[in-house]
Amino acid sequence: MKTNKTIRSIVAMMVIFFAVTATSCKKDNAFGPGGSGGFDQRIVGTWQFQEILGSGDFTQTSAVELTFHPDGSGFQETFSVGPFGQTGRKRTDYSWSANSKQLRFTFEGGKNDATYSISDGGGVLGITFSNGRIVYSRIN
Repeated sequence: MKTNKTIRSIVAMMVIFFAVTATSCKKDNAFGPGGSGGFDQRIVGTWQFQEILGSGDFTQTSAVELTFHPDGSGFQETFSVGPFGQTGRKRTDYSWSANSKQLRFTFEGGKNDATYSISDGGGVLGITFSNGRIVYSRIN
């Protein structure tokens, strides 16, 4: 069923996003604001990914928002909106760092690396994780 496949895809993306990797806790100086590689300053702000699940009379929109602060802190909020209203927002804090092509999310238990690109106009952020690419739109 298409809906189940879509739900599994979303869950898989979120699991990868939160995955705890078995890597060293040693800091990597190639990443970060002001780092040797630099990063696209347009990444700072809030970005949202939405997916509409279901069909006909019953649809639900699943949303993931990523917020990147200039100091390297950030958070993810997930929620959904459907016929019965909006679910509560689930927030996960992280720190982030970047160089010219890679983005690193650091959570309490580990880190997750991805590549990223931003559209010429700055309104679209593409992040490629190990299981696929997610495209976010700027919301502020």
